[in-house]
Amino acid sequence: HPLARTEWIKFIAEFFDCRAAADSIFAGIEKRYNEVLAEAETNGLRPSVISSLPYQGVWYVPAGESYKSVLFRQAGLVYPWADTGDTGSLPLDMEAVLSKGSQADAWFFETGMGPSPTLASLKEQNKLYTHFKAYQNGDIFICNTDDVPYFEQGIVQPDKVLSDFVYLPRKKDYVPFYYKRIKER
Repeated sequence: HPLARTEWIKFIAEFFDCRAAADSIFAGIEKRYNEVLAEAETNGLRPSVISSLPYQGVWYVPAGESYKSVLFRQAGLVYPWADTGDTGSLPLDMEAVLSKGSQADAWFFETGMGPSPTLASLKEQNKLYTHFKAYQNGDIFICNTDDVPYFEQGIVQPDKVLSDFVYLPRKKDYVPFYYKRIKER
């Protein structure tokens, strides 16, 4: 569970005699997480989502019990591989992702190798991306880890990651923490 990872700050705090500070920080994160969770549950909209990009011909998507898949579920997103029992990644080919995910409303992925991709650069990489509904609608959300500390802070700020997953596919005026809507060029 995303909050369970954050709770490690309490464990680490014991080594530095900072229990009260850690408890306070965790309580704030937990409160914000639960507020966003409650909004996701009462929203009524259940957009579908896909994740990741292929790497060397293999598309590694989060398995159904992975950290990211749990966040998708809690954000009220319909994820095609949510029913798989694994906690890691599922190695798939493009055809498998197209068959189950081409109609997904939103597409989230992380990158960290230079500038964020654009719709034009994704099309240059692989024209099959244009068959995805999320591509066609421009509902791709990128977390460029060169620009934001997602891997450094996201693990202890699941409330912010959950907020991005809840609001980006639903609200055009939402100001995200980690993910940004893809640009055309």
